[in-house]
Amino acid sequence: IYAAWHAPKAGHEDSVTLDVASLVLSGGRSSRLYRALVYDEPLVNSVHAYYIEYMHAGLFYATAAVRPGGSVDAAEARMFEGIEEAVREGVEPDEVGKAKRQLEVSLVGGLGTAHATADRIGREMSLFGRVRPLADRIAEIRAVSAEDVQRALREVIRTDQRSVVRVVPP
Repeated sequence: IYAAWHAPKAGHEDSVTLDVASLVLSGGRSSRLYRALVYDEPLVNSVHAYYIEYMHAGLFYATAAVRPGGSVDAAEARMFEGIEEAVREGVEPDEVGKAKRQLEVSLVGGLGTAHATADRIGREMSLFGRVRPLADRIAEIRAVSAEDVQRALREVIRTDQRSVVRVVPP
């Protein structure tokens, strides 16, 4: 199952917030969607949510790999239920704290090779015309609150802006 929503372009004030939101939803085995769809109600083998930013548009998307013999309908409904619950009821500050730590570690750890550093420089120059200082990026991550996550998800997660693709065997 692949589901996608229109999201803000690169550099939007909610870009970092949507990165945090994606990790709240699917950043590891204790995340909301993983717990709901893999542990609590074993419908899928994996589930992920991502925010990706491009120069002129962005995309927030979720994917789930339904277990063999499992119900695609049930997995899709439960995935949307988990996402929409975060929109309606918000997220917990401790979930946001964990997601922010994950994002910060990923950002810093992702600069461990010359290739990764060159990739960051190229991407940032293409999207922003400059390389944003690492300290600024970390400050942006640390400033995100649970309320910010709910607000950003409310703006993006709308059924009238959702596209769904199901890849099933013939």
